[in-house]
Amino acid sequence: MIQALYILVADSGLCVLDRKYGEAEMDPNLISGFLTALISFGQELSSGNRVHVIDFGAFDICLSLKNNIIVAATVDKTDDGNAAMAVLADVNNHFVKKYSGVLQNWDGNLEPFESFNAIVDDITKNGKASEM
Repeated sequence: MIQALYILVADSGLCVLDRKYGEAEMDPNLISGFLTALISFGQELSSGNRVHVIDFGAFDICLSLKNNIIVAATVDKTDDGNAAMAVLADVNNHFVKKYSGVLQNWDGNLEPFESFNAIVDDITKNGKASEM
């Protein structure tokens, strides 16, 4: 199961949307800062290559990066990693398509993104899209 999903603006590290499906308890602002720093660090170490999966023992954090947007999810180890990555890429593509204009002149207001929750729920099948 996708335990939680986060949509972040990469250059600021701000979490603009988070969705919880399982029991994982993580502060969206804490995880957004951590992931933004970790991705930057990983790119420095690997000559610009991107980190896509981070193994945290009990779960994985899967990442999709596109056009300054990071879609991250905590995913159970028993899930299909490729399916989870495809789901995150789909969420990222839909988000970028819908909000690229808003993000260009974004003033920090999170309200415009609230309507995207239903799209996330649909794409992720309420967190169950990557279950095997």
